[in-house]
Amino acid sequence: MGEGRRKPDRSSRVRASRALSRDLVFYDDGPVQRKFQQRFSPELDAFVAASFAAHSEIESAGKHWPRNERVHYVLLFLHVGLNSLYTSAHFLVSGYQQAAGYQARSYGESCAMAMLLLADAEWQAFSRQKTEYPAHKAMSRITRKATAQILEKKLGFNLKGWDAYSSIHGLYDQFAHAGAFTLALHLNLGTHATIVGGDFDAIKQPEYRGHIESLTRGASSLAELTRRIGMHTSGIS
Repeated sequence: MGEGRRKPDRSSRVRASRALSRDLVFYDDGPVQRKFQQRFSPELDAFVAASFAAHSEIESAGKHWPRNERVHYVLLFLHVGLNSLYTSAHFLVSGYQQAAGYQARSYGESCAMAMLLLADAEWQAFSRQKTEYPAHKAMSRITRKATAQILEKKLGFNLKGWDAYSSIHGLYDQFAHAGAFTLALHLNLGTHATIVGGDFDAIKQPEYRGHIESLTRGASSLAELTRRIGMHTSGIS
């Protein structure tokens, strides 16, 4: 029941049926993925190289960083950031543009959380509150003056650089809400058909390329962030 299925034929209008519903849950995304590989091979290769470098840094951190609760959570948030990049790329090349954008948004928040826990006050708040900690405000909490000063000292944190990153994060913020923007993500602008499941829309190729390049920059930043945090973990308890 869980094996991959061929994607439903769209040469004619798709009509709802129980069989179609099952096919849409289990169908094979291979045909869409091959289109992405054919059109964006250099960009995808660059992402694979950058994500491998980030993955290697995080894996090394897991082996060499001190073993205490605070460092453990910092490392987990870095891992969530990495997995969000992988998942975003996978969703994109499988034709799920909105899901890909949502995962890219999660990447930014995960990196912000890893950095926030380096500030004693934020760690104490997180340690007390856990699931009630306002993680949805992580991107803005990072820019609080006291926190920014601590991160500037520890990581060479650049507030202006973070503001530029936040504007990119703002783009992906739109993927998290069902508004006018997301309507276009569920329409094939080339065929004018609504999208059911995953899809490749040739008209959206500039957006696809931009997304892949954004993920590649994110992976490079994650590797650098992990290295910088690693320089200070010996003093974290």
